[in-house]
Order: sequence, then structure tokens, then C-alpha cells
Amino acid sequence: MKIAVQKWRLKDYHLLSTVRGKLVVSFAVIISLLMIPLSYSFISYRNLSEKYNSLITNVNMASSLNTIVENSLSSEMWNIIAGKNRFEEGRQYEIISDIKKRLEVLYQNSSSAQNAELTGVVAMRMLDAQREYVEEIKEQMQKGVPTKQNEEVLEYIRSVSQMLYETLLKYTFNEIQAANEVNEQIQRSVGITIGATSMIFLAVALLVWALLMWIRDTVSKPIDRLKDMMHDIAAGDLSVRADIPKDRELGELAVSQNKMADQIEQLLKKVVAEQKSRQISEMQALQAQITPHFLYNTFDTIVFLAESGQAQDVIRVTRAFSNFFRISLSKGKDWISVEKEVEHVVNYLTIQQIRYSDILEYTVDVEESMKNKLMLKLILQPLVENGIYHGIKGRRGKGKICVKGWIQQGKMHFSVTDNGKGMDSNQLRKIQSQLAGGPSSNETIEGYGLYNVNERLSLYYNIQSALRLDSSLGQGTTVSFSIPIKEAKNA
Repeated sequence: MKIAVQKWRLKDYHLLSTVRGKLVVSFAVIISLLMIPLSYSFISYRNLSEKYNSLITNVNMASSLNTIVENSLSSEMWNIIAGKNRFEEGRQYEIISDIKKRLEVLYQNSSSAQNAELTGVVAMRMLDAQREYVEEIKEQMQKGVPTKQNEEVLEYIRSVSQMLYETLLKYTFNEIQAANEVNEQIQRSVGITIGATSMIFLAVALLVWALLMWIRDTVSKPIDRLKDMMHDIAAGDLSVRADIPKDRELGELAVSQNKMADQIEQLLKKVVAEQKSRQISEMQALQAQITPHFLYNTFDTIVFLAESGQAQDVIRVTRAFSNFFRISLSKGKDWISVEKEVEHVVNYLTIQQIRYSDILEYTVDVEESMKNKLMLKLILQPLVENGIYHGIKGRRGKGKICVKGWIQQGKMHFSVTDNGKGMDSNQLRKIQSQLAGGPSSNETIEGYGLYNVNERLSLYYNIQSALRLDSSLGQGTTVSFSIPIKEAKNA
């Protein structure tokens, strides 16, 4: 079935004629509406919050400085005058320096010109007076004046400390008032933001409702129809096709979905045809591998034995040859019992042993418990043939073929071992690579029977790289594989 594909031209593309365009415009409007109060609130709150935090910091710093101003310097000077500390060991200059640094910070962070004057001018003058009084006490102590005179200067220090304390209190009061004003501004800003946000939220809610209604009619319903189409295709109905919606994206999706359904339908037909062709070609290749030279050689052997008067051997070969082809055909069945497959191999080995009596011997050891199980036919014989023609015939002396079968861990395992010439690591790696990916067009695989068996095992048992090879140069080769157990009643 051919699908007429609608071509979407660039000049037909308009922002509001597509699902994406409409969604972009709608969300752009929504976001813009929401960003107005949010931006105002964020900027306003950030500025006011920074200002409020700065005022609170000034209040805390001024309070902390007041504690130092009130007692620290006068207490330190009293300990010196009373003789508890020497003047040189006192902290009076360190205290004055610390107070000065703190006053400079308060001056820099002051929220008003009045507070800047209090800290930068008034308080600094008082601090300079404190330093002068400390210097006066120092000079008097060096001159050895009476303690009473030093106590009089100390009273001046205490008076100035009290004035400095009151100045800082005034500074703190001013900053607290400024903080209250900022707090009121914050409250007003919050109220404005809440009001504006409520109105915009109502507008956005109406817009979203309208958008949802539009999406339901122009997006959801066409998508539901496309979804139903996919369910029908998944259920096996490849004849269904979707109507083409007006929206650009959904229209393209519907066209692509129709094309996909058409291609799936065509591909399924193609796969079925290819699968049948593949099975036929693989079987023909396998039979071609077995039949020509084996058939001619066997007839030559029978003729030679008859001419030599070896009647019993003629009977053995003829019977084995007959059974060999009877099992090969198996009335067209692909699955035969393990016992029949083993018998097929024994018939083949019987013929070959009579032909190569001086260089070939064999053993077949298959567990009795697996002989009534089913397996794909014509699997073992190509492996044995490969061992004879590519292994044993390439060595001197008598060769031996060992066929084994056993059940382990819920699977049937088979191996064919020859004591032939074996392979080096490079040759082994090459054959393993060819089994995994197949020979390239310009090369032939050594032991083509291995490739055919591997392909048939992969096809029927869904096993990747079904055959396993183990070989050493001069030591022989073992080919093995494992397949699931298949009971005769399930055939």
C-alpha cells in the first residue's frame, strides 16, 4: 500500500500554525506575566534586605562597642593608677586603637549624614581627648606626682567615656529607627507583590484553562488516534492508517507513522521470504558439502571391495550408506532423536573406516539418558567430516575421532575431537573470527562444514557463535557446542 506523503513547505510554516509554536507563544506569555511581579519583588526585596542587614549589623557593632567604651579604658587606667599594673604593661593604647577602628567601620557604614558625623567627628574628638588624658597620666606618673592628681585626670576619662557611650547610644537609636523604616518598606513591597501576583495568577489560570482546552481539542485527540493506531499495529493489524492533522508536527508524525506501518508491512513480507530463502540455501549448501565427493568416494569404495571379493565389507558399507541417507532425509523433518543423529555419525564413520582402515579409528560415547531427546539433524556428521579431512588426513600415522555427548546444567553438550595436525593460534583465531562474522567475499573458510553447522545452530537455537574450537598445533582439535534439551513429546 503506497502512502501519499504530504510535503511541508517552508513558506507554509507559521509560528501559530504549529503545536510547538502555539505552546511557545502561550508559555512565553505566561512566563512574562509571572516574571513581572517576581522581578519587582526580587529586586526590591534584595535591595531592602541588604539595607536592613547593614543597619542591623551597625546596631550590633555599636552595642558591642558601647560595652568596650563604658568600662574598658577607665578600668585599665584605674589598675595602673592603683599600682596593680605598670603603665608600660597596660592595654590602654590597644583599647583606644580598637575603639578607633570600630568607629571607622561605623562611619563607613552609617545610614545617614547625622550618624556619620556622630561617629566620624564627635566620637573621634572624644577619643582623641581620651588619648590626651592617658598621655597626661603617663607624664604625671613619670614625674612622681601624687595619686590624687592622677585620679582627677581619671575622672575626666570617665566623663569622656560616658559622653562617648551616650553618643553611641544616639547612633544606635538612629540606626534602629532607620531599620524600622526599611522594615515598613519591606512590608509594603510584600503587600504590593502579593496583590499583583494574585491578579496575575488569576489571569494565568484563565490562560492555562484556555490552553488546556485547546490542547485537548487540537493535540490530545490526534495523539490518542495515533496511539490507537500503534496499538492496532502492535496487535498485528498493519492495514490501519492515521488521518493527517492540520498542525505541522502532528501532521509530520502521522505521515511518518503511516510510512512506518507501510514499511513494517513490506519488511515483514521481505523477512519471511528471506528467512525461507536462507533456510533453503543453508540446507542446500550443507547437502552440497556432504553429497558430491562423499557419494563418489563411497561408490568407488564399494566397487573396490566388490572387485577384491570382500563381500562382508561390501554389505557393511552398503547398509551403512543406505542408513546414512535414510537418516539424512528423515522424511523431511528438521528434528530427529539424538540416537538417530548418533547412528547417522556411526554410519558415516563406518564407511570412512572401511575406506581408511589403516589410518582411522573412532569412538562414540553418548549418555543413554539423552538418546531419546530431540536435536537438529545433520549437526555431528559435518564436524566429524571436518576432523577427518582437515585434521587426520594431514598427519602421519593412525588418526582417531572421538564423539561425546552428555547432559550438564540443563543442557545437552557435544564434542568431536580429532588427534590430527591441529592449528596454530593465528589459524585458530582466523576460523573463530569467520565463524562469528562469516567469511568475507574474497576469502574461503577452512572447513566450510563448520560454518554451515554454526549458522544452522544459530538459526534454530538462537545461539550466537554456537561452535567452540580448541586446538593446538600437532595436538589435534576439539569442536564442541551446547544446545537446550528438547523432549520428543514437544516436537
